[in-house]
Amino acid sequence: MEKRLRKSPVVIALYVLAALAMVYSCYLIGSTISYINSYYSQYGMSAKAGETISYVLQTVFQPFTTAVLLYAGGAILSAVRALNPANYATEDEIAKEKAAKKAAKAEKKADNVVAEADEVVVFGEKAEETVKADITMKKSELLKIAKELGVEVSDRATKAEILEAIEK
Repeated sequence: MEKRLRKSPVVIALYVLAALAMVYSCYLIGSTISYINSYYSQYGMSAKAGETISYVLQTVFQPFTTAVLLYAGGAILSAVRALNPANYATEDEIAKEKAAKKAAKAEKKADNVVAEADEVVVFGEKAEETVKADITMKKSELLKIAKELGVEVSDRATKAEILEAIEK
């Protein structure tokens, strides 16, 4: 079976960043030309080609250079990776790696669900143990606790009466 070069996420990221920098450079070219034309039109003049070109080059030089360097970095890294035999794999090996990653991801997700369920139980127990009615609480809070405990208390009852009913 023929071995293929594995894709590197770093190389892909470099190419994507290079493309974004190139798109930004193209945007700057258009906006700079538009700015120059609107500036000169305010005075009833038109810009000379040499002035426009020099201003556009000054504006676009840095992002364009960045795009070229990012692309070159990606190409160089890809070429260096191609020299290492450890970076090659058959389609079966790649498929096995993907399946193993999916299985590990599913297992991790299942572990997270179990851990969350355990936390809910633990927090539920702690909440019941720590909630104790006292006279400093608002009447509405005391009524809510009484309702949760299944104690019937009139809305007109005082805090002391509600506390007495809860403690029984």
